[in-house]
Amino acid sequence: MADIVIDREREEALKLMESGENVYLTGNAGTGKSALSQHFLKHTKKRVLILASTGIAALNVGGQTIHSGLRIMPGARPEDMKKDAGPRSRIWKEIDAILTDELSMVRADLLDCMDRFLRLNGKDEGKPMGGVQLIGVGDICQLPPVVTEEEEGRFSKHYPGPYFFDAHCFPSLHMTTVDLKRVFRQKDAKLVRILNRIRVGKATAGDLRFLNKRHESGFDIGNSSHLYLATRNRVVDEMNSRKMRELPGTEVRLRGVVSGKFTRDRFPAEEDLVLKVGARVMLLNNDPFKRWVNGDIGVVTDITNGRIGVELPKRGVVGVEMHRWENIRQSFNEETKALERIVVGTYSQFPIRPAWAITIHKSQGQTFEQVAIDLAGGTFAHGQAYVALSRATSLTGLVLTRLLEHDDIIFDERVREFMERSRKHS
Repeated sequence: MADIVIDREREEALKLMESGENVYLTGNAGTGKSALSQHFLKHTKKRVLILASTGIAALNVGGQTIHSGLRIMPGARPEDMKKDAGPRSRIWKEIDAILTDELSMVRADLLDCMDRFLRLNGKDEGKPMGGVQLIGVGDICQLPPVVTEEEEGRFSKHYPGPYFFDAHCFPSLHMTTVDLKRVFRQKDAKLVRILNRIRVGKATAGDLRFLNKRHESGFDIGNSSHLYLATRNRVVDEMNSRKMRELPGTEVRLRGVVSGKFTRDRFPAEEDLVLKVGARVMLLNNDPFKRWVNGDIGVVTDITNGRIGVELPKRGVVGVEMHRWENIRQSFNEETKALERIVVGTYSQFPIRPAWAITIHKSQGQTFEQVAIDLAGGTFAHGQAYVALSRATSLTGLVLTRLLEHDDIIFDERVREFMERSRKHS
C-alpha cells in the first residue's frame, strides 16, 4: 500500500478511531477513505475484526463478509441471533473494534443483526455492539443497499428505509461522522466543485452545461481507449461479447482453480475466462512489483502458458501471471492474545476481465483516466450518476455518450437529512 498524506483532517480521523468512539468515516469519491482505513489497520495496536458488506469488498480489505464473519445467515432477522457456543466464541469478548468497509451498503436489518449478535456474545450485553467499537467506512451518497422486490413488502414493515442509519440500533451507537474533504482523484478544482454538488443532489444548470461539453454524439468505443460505463448488466455483457467476437483469431479459455472454501459469488475474476489477442482488459489486482494497479486498462498482446502479455498505455507490455486470492477467517489466538488471519480457501485465476464495458455498480471504488458514460434509458438508483462521473480523473478523460439531464441525478432526501443531523452532532 502506498504511503498516504496525513493532513489535519486525517490526523483527527485517526485519533477518533483510536479513541474508542464509534466512527463513520466518509467523504467524497477519491478522498482516500480506504487508504486511510488501511493505514489505521497497519498502525493500530487494537484487535480489529475486519468485515465488509460484500465478498469483493472483503477480499479487497483482507477481511470477511459480515455474514461470514458473524455467522449470520442470508435473510436472518435480529431475533434469529443466538449465543455462539462454538470454537470461535472467545473472539467476540476479545476484539476491541470492528472495521466495516462499505458501511453505506450495509442494510438496516443487517446492522441490527450485528448489534444483537454482539450483545449476546460480546463483552457487555448492555452496550451497543456488545461494547465493541464500530468503525464504518463508506459514502452514503454513492450506491445504496439492495432490497429486492421480493423483500420489499416485509422489509418496509420494519424499517423506513434500507440505510444503516435506519437500523433500530443506530441512535444508541452515537456515531461520530468524519467527512473527508480533500480529493486526490481529480486535480481540476472546478470539476471537484461540480462533483461535490452532484454528490448531494444540488447540481446547477451551469454544472450540467459544463459537463455536457464532453458529450460526443455517435461515440465509438471500439476506436478509443475509453472504458464504457453503463447502468445495466445486459448492455455491458452484450458489448463485451460483441467486441470479443469482432476480434480475429482464436478464443483462449482459462479456467480458475478453487482450493478449500471459496464460493462462486466471491470470485473476483471469471471462473471461465475467455480472451483473444487484441482484447481490451482490466487488471483486477495491485501488482506487487508496482507495474499496475487494480482497475488499470490495457490490451492483450499475447497469451502463453502461465502468462498473459498486456500493453498498458504508460508502462508498455507487462507479463500478467496467475493470482491467488485468499478467503480469510479471523480467529483469536489464546497464547498470543492476538487476532490471526487464517486462510480457509483460495481462488487462482489471471487477474483480468474483458473491459470494453463495465456497469457503474462494479466501477464503484475505482479510478479511470478515460471513461465514456452511457446513461441511455436513464439512471434508476440514488447516487448512480455521481458514482459514474466521479470515476474519471479529469474532464479531458470523460466522454458522455448522451447529454446529462437533471433527472439522471437521483438523490434520496433521507440521506440529506442524515447528513445534516450528522453535521450538527459531530
